[in-house]
Amino acid sequence: MLYDRVASNVRRTVALMVVFTALVAAVGLAAGLLLGIGYWGIVIALGISVAMTWGSYYNSDRIALRMSRAQPADETKDARLHNIVEGLSLAAGLPKPGVYVVDDEAPNAFATGRNPEHAAVAVT
Repeated sequence: MLYDRVASNVRRTVALMVVFTALVAAVGLAAGLLLGIGYWGIVIALGISVAMTWGSYYNSDRIALRMSRAQPADETKDARLHNIVEGLSLAAGLPKPGVYVVDDEAPNAFATGRNPEHAAVAVT
């Protein structure tokens, strides 16, 4: 069951990246034809879209944490939080993700990362 969800998420991620790249390529082709530079527009757009897709995929965890202003949870001050995350990780058979705290009074949490080795959990 878990592996089916992981495989489904991987397929959806790849599909999203392909659709994004195709959309940017189409815009680049249209811009290239309108500006009179021909197919160079699609080459430039593909270069930009590949760079953006690669950067977003490999830095998604850092981007999400930075946007939420999350700070690493202190091992001593937030020991209970670290213990809870470690226990859940052990039960799931996954490595412990990075643990972060967001300074906000509204109760909330999110997990981010491209795989278990590059994962993070943030709580308010």
